[in-house]
Amino acid sequence: MFVSILPRALAVRTSGSPTYHTKDVMITMWKTLSDLHPSLGSYEVIGKTVLNNDIWMFKIGNPNGARLMFDGSLHGTEDTGTEAEYLYAKWLLESGDAKANELVQKTYSFFIPVVNDQYDRKNGRDSSHPYPDGSTVNTNGIDLNRNFAYGWGSGFGSTDPVAWDYQGPFAASEPETQALRSVMQTYRPKIYVNFHVGGGHYGHYMGNVTLGQMIITKYNAFVQSNGVVNPLEVSGSASSSGSGTATSDAYFFGALAWVSETSDWTVLPDSYNEWVSNWYPQIRFLLQAMSESVAGTSSPPPPPPPPLGQIIVNAGGPYNAKPNSMIAFLGSVAGGNAPYSWAWSFGDGTSSQLQNPSKSYSVEGVYSASLTVTDSSGHTNSSITTASISSSIIPPLPPIQNYQTFLVASAVGTVSVLYYFSRRKRTRR
Repeated sequence: MFVSILPRALAVRTSGSPTYHTKDVMITMWKTLSDLHPSLGSYEVIGKTVLNNDIWMFKIGNPNGARLMFDGSLHGTEDTGTEAEYLYAKWLLESGDAKANELVQKTYSFFIPVVNDQYDRKNGRDSSHPYPDGSTVNTNGIDLNRNFAYGWGSGFGSTDPVAWDYQGPFAASEPETQALRSVMQTYRPKIYVNFHVGGGHYGHYMGNVTLGQMIITKYNAFVQSNGVVNPLEVSGSASSSGSGTATSDAYFFGALAWVSETSDWTVLPDSYNEWVSNWYPQIRFLLQAMSESVAGTSSPPPPPPPPLGQIIVNAGGPYNAKPNSMIAFLGSVAGGNAPYSWAWSFGDGTSSQLQNPSKSYSVEGVYSASLTVTDSSGHTNSSITTASISSSIIPPLPPIQNYQTFLVASAVGTVSVLYYFSRRKRTRR
């Protein structure tokens, strides 16, 4: 169950308020919708929050279709995206519209409607919830949209543990951040959308300009032909400087990364029906434009499960950081027999036996870091990645590392790997 402050929230629509449904109710609504359409909808837990609540992902459409990904409530008070995503999924599955029927056959959409289980901007991290290595931070939460890896520590987030935009003690320190990265690495969506509310009224992309402008053209045509009042201001750019946000990481790994601020707090109506009539269409047609722009195109396949007798070890990365800045190394394995033991060697004489350790390098350079995994049957295999350390605010963008496959006599496991996301600053998001 999520901690709720709903009575106060419904009394006044402020930056400390959820939108129209509690988080628990919204997850129940998603499950019900998916259960009604088992051939087109499914859901799974992709991770846990700091407070050990499940993070749910809902999949809608054709597994062979072009993949899109939408998050909601990365900041726990900002649930408008969550509401809009649900209505869009409901349109895809139940409207009977010919275009909706076409899109649900040609796309595969991933919705993570509640990333942050708190009714607060930041997550539930405090000194009573230590990290896996036992360390603690005297904070009242981490701003998850300052905690991603690409550009973490570049100055966009605060280093003050009690600041409203505290970036965390190191990149990707939070399990919520890690869960999103893992899904993104596995599925490699063509489009990722990071929703917010309270900082304006716009949509902005980073990445493939041809695809981005196609979406904008479709969106403008939709809002004009459907008489949408006060549509989102949409724009884009070919690159991202990186800022430790979800969209920065999505861009880093090749997605067309969108951030959308759906409205200011002061203009959100108290009436849900009014919001559905006057505000939702501004968002819905942007999502439709995205889906139509990639429908029928192919997405890179997710990494397959290992064939019988093989194991896959992944050291993640490549990683980038400034000297003396913490890096969150993330290890994963498919195949073999649990439990596993983990042995990292970081290329500078240091090591760790944690699955997901954190460390810093004091000297600039490119380090070769290796991860060796041993399963309960004694099979041992390794994966190598790199850590580029540069005093530049944003290190050069490296290529994506391929998986490494190793032969062993073992059972087939499931793939659990990583990914990144992104986003752009207009105001206080």
